[in-house]
Amino acid sequence: MRVIAAIACAVFGLWVSATNAQPSEGGAMPEWTGAGLGGDIRDAPSCVSWTGAVHCFARGGDETLKHVYWAGGAWRAWESLGGQLRESPVCVSGRENKIDCFVRGTDGALWRQSWDGSKWQGWVSAGGSLYGPPSCVAWGADTDCFSVGKDQAVHQYTWGSSGAGAWTSLGGQIQGDPSCVSSRPGEIECFARGTDNAVWVNVLKSGAWGGWSRAGSSILSSPQCSAVGTARAMCWATGSDFQTDLMTWSDGSAFTDTAGEFPIDPGARCFPRPGDYVFCLASGKVDSTIRQKRWPWLQLIHQFGPEGPSIWHGLTSHSLPGDAPPAGYASDPSCTTQASGGGVDCFARMSDNSLMHMQIGP
Repeated sequence: MRVIAAIACAVFGLWVSATNAQPSEGGAMPEWTGAGLGGDIRDAPSCVSWTGAVHCFARGGDETLKHVYWAGGAWRAWESLGGQLRESPVCVSGRENKIDCFVRGTDGALWRQSWDGSKWQGWVSAGGSLYGPPSCVAWGADTDCFSVGKDQAVHQYTWGSSGAGAWTSLGGQIQGDPSCVSSRPGEIECFARGTDNAVWVNVLKSGAWGGWSRAGSSILSSPQCSAVGTARAMCWATGSDFQTDLMTWSDGSAFTDTAGEFPIDPGARCFPRPGDYVFCLASGKVDSTIRQKRWPWLQLIHQFGPEGPSIWHGLTSHSLPGDAPPAGYASDPSCTTQASGGGVDCFARMSDNSLMHMQIGP
């Protein structure tokens, strides 16, 4: 099964928006619940899930990879998986009972720690010289990681069913880090900020990369993109007016660039929900509570209102969980969709370096 995992977002506020077509959004907002999981972590977590299991990973206070997981109806104790991390790990799962965690090592190389269904395989270096954290995509038996190199080009490394591969340059001239997703089987879309400050995209389709093409207007930060359904991706970035912009990629071919004064930081990530909704999570610019809004997916694309696509309606906030914990949120969250029932599990580092678990039902 395909697992939507490691949807990183900034947490000081959670927002999801609605249009004027359905201001009530079909009823009350769903309720979130929260519980602390302890631990001693230093960065945002990276979490994956499948039926009956949720696994979370983070850089610990001793710089090693820390792991906590839920299985058999209970959370298990924290454990160290070793390694020497310089930032948050990127963990993905392309099928049940298979996990790959990737980090940029202290030597600048790409390192992997893999779970094969029965044991951890130990750290393996893929070499390379990464100038930023990797962006990784798990699809079927393959896992692909992308990073910018010293030459400002995007470089790809693939672990396939036959084992490790080799570094391949995808060319391009980018600033910051690429953001790569897979919005439909057999395809990968990589988005990046070019040296001209425009959004550029390179699409893998039918086993071949199509080359870099300009896909959006000027931005001032690396895009943060999420696959939110078949042939759909949503990217957020700081626009040239220093406001947060939304760019929607649809049908594997075109961006809809939505300028707007969104009260969030540009690190938003989005994921689909039952009923053709999309939830987006981002760092709010108002306070340190987690806030949420949501919008119907089709109305987001087609019904922004008579004033044009930059106008948003019904923008209100909702705090979660209901009772704010004593410690404030101190990292981007990581969210996974539950394999059955349509619920969502979100995790974030607190200001006391513990891990908070938030959950919402269908």
